[in-house]
Amino acid sequence: MKPLRTFIIHPFKTSYAERFRELIVEVCSEARFEGGFYPFHAADEPNIEPRLHDRINSYLRDADLCIADLAGTRNENALLEVGAAYALGIPVIPFSDRPLPADIQGQLYAEAELARLADADAQSNFKRLLRSRLVEARGRMRASKNSTRFYSHAFVDRGAVDFHSLVARSETRISLLTTNLNYIVNEELATMGEESRAFLDILEAELPKKKSRFELRLLALDPDSNFTNERAISLGRNRQVFREQMREDLNIVRDFVVSDECPVSAEIRVYDEYPLQMTFFFDDMLVSSVVAAARSSRLCVTYMHSLREMGAQESYERHFEHLWGQAPSYAASQSTKTHQPKRKKRARARRARVEASGDKAQNQ
Repeated sequence: MKPLRTFIIHPFKTSYAERFRELIVEVCSEARFEGGFYPFHAADEPNIEPRLHDRINSYLRDADLCIADLAGTRNENALLEVGAAYALGIPVIPFSDRPLPADIQGQLYAEAELARLADADAQSNFKRLLRSRLVEARGRMRASKNSTRFYSHAFVDRGAVDFHSLVARSETRISLLTTNLNYIVNEELATMGEESRAFLDILEAELPKKKSRFELRLLALDPDSNFTNERAISLGRNRQVFREQMREDLNIVRDFVVSDECPVSAEIRVYDEYPLQMTFFFDDMLVSSVVAAARSSRLCVTYMHSLREMGAQESYERHFEHLWGQAPSYAASQSTKTHQPKRKKRARARRARVEASGDKAQNQ
């Protein structure tokens, strides 16, 4: 079971801010909680998004639980983050040195004199309260797993999503499922403090920063598939022109994948089924656009939420893996080729020999 990512909310300028964080980390590292909670805070997280509320959303998208310092003079930023967490349905453990209004206090409130955290007795009391609230929060979260509802971010179209930040923050994988790669090649996306860039240009800039285990997978509809004709007709496009554009974009991305500019394990596969989803995966975060009969999915309502939500794995991850497992490879990076099992190479060699034999027999 993955540890609960615990976002620490607090004003940065208090005299006890550092000690507040240290004590939370200490309690979460105790034997009874070790591996169960992963505390993180804004001081250690990358501030990719320029606007405050975008940074808050970014942190909260990664959070299962929040611990908040609401002691002393009320800090507006801390209150904003707590309010956003409540709106997203994320449990909050608020600490204060005096009673809070009922709608802020919530169900996990703990009263503690945080300004005295340099004192051993105050530290002991804080840790005792925190242990108790963590146990209670974990119990509530287990019970809530039976819920059939969860929160997601909704956008008017795919262009409203901050893909630059999602690419930059991804640590293990990016997997893209789409009909064609035109959006990746040609769509101009906003980037922080810079001119708009295409998704492919963002990948080229960010992938060299990734660790060696990082994986890029792209699933696109086969331009020669009969379903390509159906999709072109539904969009009111000329079928031949639509196919040629798909093939051109596919080859542009292929050239990137097999080039030195792609330093990670990367592969393109083409599928031959009717497109039911347009879904992009960034680690455990997914972005999925509605597939409409007569409208490009990039112009449709788009949703973003965690794969950890109930039903998300079955609805999205399994669909992607099914298509991936059935789809033939179109191109792979040198890294992917190097790490492929030898049995796959031998299987390809056998297929090549069989095909060559068949061609030879036909020619004869």
